[in-house]
Amino acid sequence: MINVSKAPLILITGGSRGVGAATARLAAARGYDVAISYVANESAALAVVADAQALGRSALAVRADSADPQQVCDLFTAIDHSFGRIDVLVNNAGMLAHQSRLEDLGFERMQRIFAVNAIGPILCAQQAVKRMSYRHNGPGGVGDQCLIGLGAPWQPQ
Repeated sequence: MINVSKAPLILITGGSRGVGAATARLAAARGYDVAISYVANESAALAVVADAQALGRSALAVRADSADPQQVCDLFTAIDHSFGRIDVLVNNAGMLAHQSRLEDLGFERMQRIFAVNAIGPILCAQQAVKRMSYRHNGPGGVGDQCLIGLGAPWQPQ
């Protein structure tokens, strides 16, 4: 089932709370359809979706760990199925280690932090490029459109 909306679609990783949720709500208020990913808090993700829908926008929440290549692939497949495209990617998902002394930070925790904060955005960008880049017969995204603060909101053609 592909959504036939002509509004641009924005994907915000880690969009269920904090800056990601605020960005999703602002994007919806400015006329964007919204897709968000989340890892654990489904109720918060569904609240963001409900808020976007209350503004008349289409919205989707997908559980996906951005550090897992298969989950990232599944996230973009869900977006393909629901919307048939992606126009904007906001790599927002991130994590911090629990506060500890450097000498107490375990190697597994270091690997997880690096996977989420560094590898995850690259995995998402790879999938977005496959859909957005002219090189892959995409529309090129909407990099020239400003979402927050500096420019006019997107207007339908």
